[in-house]
Amino acid sequence: MFGNNQELPPGFIVRRVRNSDISDVLKFGDNGELLESEELRTLNPFILIIILLFIVLSFIVGSFIASLFYILLTITFFILIIYGANYIYWLNNINSGECFAIYHHNQICAIIAAFSFDSGSYIKCLLVKNAYRRRGLGSCLINRIRQNLNYPIYVLCFPEPDLVEFYSSNGFVAIEENELPRRIIKSKGVQSISPLIPMMLEENL
Repeated sequence: MFGNNQELPPGFIVRRVRNSDISDVLKFGDNGELLESEELRTLNPFILIIILLFIVLSFIVGSFIASLFYILLTITFFILIIYGANYIYWLNNINSGECFAIYHHNQICAIIAAFSFDSGSYIKCLLVKNAYRRRGLGSCLINRIRQNLNYPIYVLCFPEPDLVEFYSSNGFVAIEENELPRRIIKSKGVQSISPLIPMMLEENL
């Protein structure tokens, strides 16, 4: 049920994520680690937008209290949208691909999600809580999930030395953007993946 735990420190287990685990997955994001996923990094300008909106509303309605009320409504609406987007995102990861998590004391400390297509597979996200990094959890998840994926396996890596080193140590090599399957770029809805670094893991590595 829990797969191969021999690579994990004592007290850790890895298993496939189920629909019933959605609440645990969303709690996992409460500490901010979920914001490391590439799909959610675009939320950073929201604070500036709220400040500008507050200033504009103050001039329009002429009342600090009314402006504050509208801002609170906006923030509440935004939080609901983010929660709903997170819920749909992870539900899709669980039901349409491969999604595994590592638990410690019944809490998720690392998670990976990927999907396969005809000419390979794509790791959509790999997240490890800060307190649990450098314990081999990310490598364990890659080793566990690669058993169920088509090769080659692709990942888009942020240009941070520690991340590049991590994926390289797990057999991934950097490739040119034009070597990346169009399906992956299309799934992100962008013309270019820059500044992300495309990397690939071949079966014989």
